[in-house]
Amino acid sequence: MKKTIITGCEGRGDSNSPYLTRYTLIERKNWQLCLHIFHRSDHVDLHDHPWDFVTWVLWRGYIDETPKSRRRIWPGMILYRPAKHIHRVELIDEKPAVTLVWMGKRKRVWGFYEKGIWSAFFDYFKKKRC
Repeated sequence: MKKTIITGCEGRGDSNSPYLTRYTLIERKNWQLCLHIFHRSDHVDLHDHPWDFVTWVLWRGYIDETPKSRRRIWPGMILYRPAKHIHRVELIDEKPAVTLVWMGKRKRVWGFYEKGIWSAFFDYFKKKRC
């Protein structure tokens, strides 16, 4: 099992503190299964993903904000999200949430939407200086 701690621009708040801890449980050529512990809400700018994924909320849940809605995601919910699903995760009362995530094959560069304009993550991070 591989443990990765992600800090930086992905999350709101102190970019030096953990945003997400990812435990890679199974890693194959075209997919992986991970346990995610969200420590901070996503950055205010919406983002997409490099792969299609299925997430199973195990603990606490969160608000899933898209360009058109804000939806409470409860423990026990299982959601399919295509790579181009535009959203952000907002933690409930800024308390950690835990999900089990199946991630498919990487198919694209992911990025952020700032005022509706998409930027690749590396350009976005450079612009935000993180």
